[in-house]
Parts: sequence; structure tokens; C-alpha cells
Amino acid sequence: MKPLTTLCLCTLLAYLILPIHSMYLYMEEGEKKCFAEEVPKDTMILANWSVSEIKGESEETLETKKTTIILTVKDPLQALIYQKNLALSARFGFTSQMGGEHIICFQSSTSSWFRKIRFKFRLALVTGGSASDWQDVASKEHLSVIETKLRKLSADVENMRSEQNYQRVREEAFSSTSESTNSMVFWWSFFQISVVCLVAYFQIRHLKLFFKKKKIV
Repeated sequence: MKPLTTLCLCTLLAYLILPIHSMYLYMEEGEKKCFAEEVPKDTMILANWSVSEIKGESEETLETKKTTIILTVKDPLQALIYQKNLALSARFGFTSQMGGEHIICFQSSTSSWFRKIRFKFRLALVTGGSASDWQDVASKEHLSVIETKLRKLSADVENMRSEQNYQRVREEAFSSTSESTNSMVFWWSFFQISVVCLVAYFQIRHLKLFFKKKKIV
């Protein structure tokens, strides 16, 4: 296979499995929305969000009320990694210190109990090499367009390898747990059968003694 063809196929594969989750939802002041992102260790997670108000909902605006977005991040052990008030349109990134499910929550601040403003919340979550700012990397390291694409492709491949290793570790842990559970079920069943056989033996023995005493047999 020619090198150019190989490069094209690798690029296509990287784009097909590109770990980007983009969405939008409607929220109101004070409402909290959480998202779970499962990643391996040492993986970068980038959140990019923006807010747009719904016309005709209220005479006040989020800017006049000085509304902010409260970002909260927790690791797989539910330990708080980050919590801070950020702008209505901003971006935030961090690198996972352990593999597992990270919880990322967004909540708008509010100063009123009634007539809360509803708004449209757009969010894009990117993980792995795709979370890096490659334009900034290219400008700092003076990379050409092809070099930047190759560097990005290499990062995507490394991210795929890390994801495969993480899934293999999870599969091994699941297999170990399954084997342990099966072993426990086997010995519990063996114990139950042993108890039933023992009870049956003593019942038969008791009946024999009873019949002998009564001179039935």
C-alpha cells in the first residue's frame, strides 16, 4: 500500500472516530445540567460553550443581571477537581488524572426567585488530541500545514491507543469480577445442595428410628 494511501486511510479513520460531542439545550436561571465523559488517564477534555437568549422571554437580559456559568468538574471518585464562575461564552480544558467517568456540570447563577430567564445553551465537548489548539501549536513551533496535520493525526492515533488500553484494562477487570462472581455462585450452590442432602439424610435416619421404635418395620 502506498504511503499516501495509508495516510489518507488513517486520516479518514481518525475523523470517523473523532471524540467530539456537540449539542444544545434549553435552560433557565439556576438550572443545573451534568454530563458524563469517560476517558483514560492523561486525556485532555475541552468544553466550549455559548449562551443565547430567547427573544420575548423577558425584558431583562442575562448580561444586565450579571449572570455567570458555574462550572463544576468531578473525577471518577466524585472528588471535586474544579469549580468556578465563568462567562456566558467561554472554554475550559483539563487533563484527567485517572481513567474513568468524569462528571462535568453547568449551572447558571440567578438573583431572582420568579420570572427566570430561559436561554439556549450550546456545548461542545472534545477529548483527546482533538482538544488541542493546533493553530496555536503551529504558530509557536512554526509548523507547516502538512506537519500540523501529521502532528494532529499522530495525537489522534495515540488517543486511540490509550483508549484501547483503557478498554482492555476495563475488560480484564470485568472478566475478573465475572469469574469471582461465578465462583461464589458455584460454592453457594454447592453449600445449598450439601445442606439439603444433609437434612434429607437426618430426616430419613430419624424416620427409620421412629419406625423401629413403633415396630412398624
